[in-house]
Amino acid sequence: MTNFLDLNRRSDVDDDSSRHVPNDVTREALREAERLAADPRTRYFSDVEEALAELKKD
Repeated sequence: MTNFLDLNRRSDVDDDSSRHVPNDVTREALREAERLAADPRTRYFSDVEEALAELKKD
């Protein structure tokens, strides 16, 4: 059985995530997320139901 909690990764295992290069759409989405996180006017919701209730008010 594979031990997924083993933090001592073997160097011979092909790590596909280390070679991942995000495309333009992904990079723009990450920049937008950073802008939203830094903007004090950004509204946050604790769950989907709360967000949907807010959308229905308008």
